[in-house]
Amino acid sequence: MSERRWGFWLLLAATTGAGWGCTSPSLVATVEIPAALKSTCTRVVALAGGAEITSQMVPRPAGTDPLQVAIFEPQGQARDVTAIARGYVGRGCDEPLLLNEESAPAAAEFKLGGGSVTLTLLPPPPALDGDGDGYRAASAGGPDCDDRLASVYLGAAENCGDLADNDCDGRADCAQPSCLNHPCGSGRSCTQSGICLGQETACTNGLDDDLDGLPDCLDPDCAAASCNDGNPCTTLDACQAGQCQGTPISCNSPPASECLDSAGTCNPADGRCRYPSRSGQACSAGVCDHGGACGPLYSYAPANFTPPDAGDFVPLRFDCGRANLDTDPAAATPFSGALCGQTLFPALIDKAQLDAGNAVIVPVERLAVASGSDLVVSGPRPVIFAVFGDAEIDGRIWFNAGQGPVSNGAGVTTQCGSGVGQNGGNAGTSAAGGGGGSHGTAGARGGNGTGSTGGNAGTAFGGPTLVPLFGGCAGGAGGNDGANAGAGPGGGGGAIQLSATGSVTVRGAVGAPGGGGGGGRNHETGGGGGGAGGSVLLEGTSVRVSPTGLVTANGGGGGAGDSCCASGFADGSGGGGGSVDTLNRAGGGGSTAGGAGGQGAAGTQAAGQGGNGGTLPLPTVTYYGGGGGGGGGLGRIRINATGSCQLDGGFSGVLTGNQGGANGCP
Repeated sequence: MSERRWGFWLLLAATTGAGWGCTSPSLVATVEIPAALKSTCTRVVALAGGAEITSQMVPRPAGTDPLQVAIFEPQGQARDVTAIARGYVGRGCDEPLLLNEESAPAAAEFKLGGGSVTLTLLPPPPALDGDGDGYRAASAGGPDCDDRLASVYLGAAENCGDLADNDCDGRADCAQPSCLNHPCGSGRSCTQSGICLGQETACTNGLDDDLDGLPDCLDPDCAAASCNDGNPCTTLDACQAGQCQGTPISCNSPPASECLDSAGTCNPADGRCRYPSRSGQACSAGVCDHGGACGPLYSYAPANFTPPDAGDFVPLRFDCGRANLDTDPAAATPFSGALCGQTLFPALIDKAQLDAGNAVIVPVERLAVASGSDLVVSGPRPVIFAVFGDAEIDGRIWFNAGQGPVSNGAGVTTQCGSGVGQNGGNAGTSAAGGGGGSHGTAGARGGNGTGSTGGNAGTAFGGPTLVPLFGGCAGGAGGNDGANAGAGPGGGGGAIQLSATGSVTVRGAVGAPGGGGGGGRNHETGGGGGGAGGSVLLEGTSVRVSPTGLVTANGGGGGAGDSCCASGFADGSGGGGGSVDTLNRAGGGGSTAGGAGGQGAAGTQAAGQGGNGGTLPLPTVTYYGGGGGGGGGLGRIRINATGSCQLDGGFSGVLTGNQGGANGCP
């Protein structure tokens, strides 16, 4: 059934009471309009049987008095209806009018003498008014063409610079005639042509302030204006030819110092001039250092050597694998291995020592061993790296254990008289293991054979200053069976010294480990004793061993005794060399029936004693294994610093220093 609408004249009565003087059934609605509502025009609707009986549109009165609206039943019938009041927004009651508010439905009736009902307009609910501005969304038939912005609705005042069509007439900002000559933002105003124009108001904000497509220095408005080109090494920055350009800072006025060049460069990180140091050149008070100061090459008296001439120093950086340095004076090419393309090396300087063998001085400018790279030293002479500048050890640098018939550490002459491990006893039925070598701490005794006694460990020896500089003592050889020699001993650890004019930093490892004793290989011979750790001396204006850094002089493990027979059958294995970059003890050698080698000393753990020889029963004969060699003892570590120490890493060796506990130093 089609919807029917009848419109009838309404009666307004602000002061009239009941009694309309009419004989047709009618309804009198009292419409209350709260002051906060937005409607400009009101209508009352009676719903009955699918039809709407509507009043005319009534302008909203001034003040807060309610409207009274009479509606007459068109067919002259008394009947029940549902009454609703509706509020509309427009210019008064002139079209177009858009629905904005409704009252709640109320039961009412047409009757003779006039029925009555009271209706109160309600604001649109949140579902129809998303921005809460009191105007129903256009999608719900209301006057708000942008329900996201409370400043937008039919009849709103146009804001000429907010990019919104505030009054919902299809024209935003300067397109609205009322915005002519009005401000539209950033010092601009609306022109006759309906656009927002003005001058660029800021030349460094990255914005096109006047919307002419040319931001900042690209806009001619900014010509010669101050700007910032982002380069700390320029000054007087200004907009020129569409760019922000500055005048380069001139670095030609160094601080007063005879050790700085007159021409410098600007540091782009902070805009400060940096002037190269004439490092290594003679100056009035000695030598120019890397910081541009003039003074003695060393600000302290380094241990064991007199500083070489400043011109002798050569930069060394090892960062591509394993490089080697041989301190043997007969070596034709002391440096070998992965030398990273470096072709210039320092000349080694022989240095005689009192009461020890000669050392070798390596004059280095800024020594660096990169992470993952090694510098391995070997040879009969202790090594002293005289470093002009800083020493940075992120990889590993260590001195191999002594080798050869005597096999004490580098620089040892007569010092190891009682420090060498004793040889194992020769065979009664089987031979014994050699004793471990000693240095900072004693090694351990070798294991017994059958009818033979293990060699005693050497006696701890050496002074705390590491002056003179020499390594650790070898272990004792394994006992023999009269016809076949016992296993050789592990060599004593070498001796390595880093003396920097600046700081010494160890984030990797510096070590002088003892060697592992040999395993017995012939007819129940004994295993060799492990060598003791050597010497490590670090000195500089400051010394830092980071949490990842290690300084070690670990002892080597003893070799195992032979089980039986000729070489190649049931032999004992050799002991492990001391670790450079852990605090773990070196393992002793193993054997079927020979005694196991003792572990080398490391960290807080002492050297282990060699195991006694066992038995190897065969169908027709029983063999008696040789004794295992004893483990080597710890070496010595010395820290000398003129300033502070930060020793957060690991140390394995008898540790001493020049400050007695002051400034974080030992």
